[in-house]
Amino acid sequence: MKKWFLILLMIIAIVPLLFGCGGVENDVRHTVTGFFNARDNQQYSKCLDYLSTQLLNSVGESQIINNLRNSTYFPANSKLYSTGTPKINGKTATVWIDIRYRAQANSATYTFISKQIYLIEESTGWKIDKISN
Repeated sequence: MKKWFLILLMIIAIVPLLFGCGGVENDVRHTVTGFFNARDNQQYSKCLDYLSTQLLNSVGESQIINNLRNSTYFPANSKLYSTGTPKINGKTATVWIDIRYRAQANSATYTFISKQIYLIEESTGWKIDKISN
């Protein structure tokens, strides 16, 4: 009986490690990359799926879509270049991203900017709540 109890405890301890590695960090990254993929493909309504309820309510869906179309949040023709390691704190997270763009359309060189993304966990998953300036 004692032997089976110890085996059960080991299984309970090991299974979450096997299946949960990087789960929350991957979910946060998925939200950030999903938002940028939708934006890059000019699917601005789909971008809203990755934003928090609080952000949508405070700014408004139509204003956010207009801002995305007019490159208010990010330079025109910019692309997500890299995503840092998310820092998770309960139901909030932050992650630094690097965005690259050409300052001039004909330029051979890229300019990089870093922004911090703030996320919150809602019932439907991780959502972007704020993007640093």
